Amino acid sequence: MLLSDCWILSPMDSHALKVTWKVELSQELKIDTNYRIAIEWSIVNESTSPNHDGTLSKTYSLRPIHVLVHDKLWDTIKAKDIRKNSEKLRSKLKFDWDKGIWWTKYKEFDDAYDAFFRKVYEQYDYLISTI
Repeated sequence: MLLSDCWILSPMDSHALKVTWKVELSQELKIDTNYRIAIEWSIVNESTSPNHDGTLSKTYSLRPIHVLVHDKLWDTIKAKDIRKNSEKLRSKLKFDWDKGIWWTKYKEFDDAYDAFFRKVYEQYDYLISTI
């Protein structure tokens, strides 16, 4: 065998998704029924661990943000958005920020986010009085 006929395999890092979740549904599901599930995920954590061969294993932990469950007729079974209200607000602000809707004078979203909350704190008494 010629050396040119050999494949030299280099170690390869591995990547994995860790999926653990529970979603509240608006109705009961039936056993022995097929469902289609569409999920929008958020990566909430990543960890890296060494392997015995010198490569690394990277694991990403996911949390569902929006979940749609469809039955065989593609009717949607509603699922509750399980995010905390603060996460929903930050997501909405980030979405608007990305579109350039508000506070374009700040170069970084975190700076604009901090400025937003400073304004909320300033107007706290007024906001509470309107509820």
